[in-house]
Amino acid sequence: MPSRGSTFTAFFASTAAPARMAATGSSARFAGRVLLVDDEPAVGRTTARVLTALGFEVEVSTSGREAVARLAARPQGWTLSVCDLVMPEMDGHETTRRLRALAPELPVLQVSGHPPAEDAPAMPGVAFL
Repeated sequence: MPSRGSTFTAFFASTAAPARMAATGSSARFAGRVLLVDDEPAVGRTTARVLTALGFEVEVSTSGREAVARLAARPQGWTLSVCDLVMPEMDGHETTRRLRALAPELPVLQVSGHPPAEDAPAMPGVAFL
């Protein structure tokens, strides 16, 4: 029926270097280090649990500034950053810009419960969920 229900749009970026998968038992698991950025502790814990269950090593930052400092201190060896868009002080777009300035090849998955802004900057290697 019109005007009932929900509509979801998912955007998945293609990449020349997909996440590595390692066979463990009968199911495939991912490997690598993920920098998770989310100011909501419950969301960060839940997302970290899911990523850890998939086989990733997850480091959680509760602000954009903390994530940028963490990446600046150890810029090598990251597989992915998962970054909330709506955060105080430094939003996810600015956090993404600063992370990519330090590690230009780092894939970033921006996440939000809000639709993407019409004027959101498009960057290669950055996807929205």
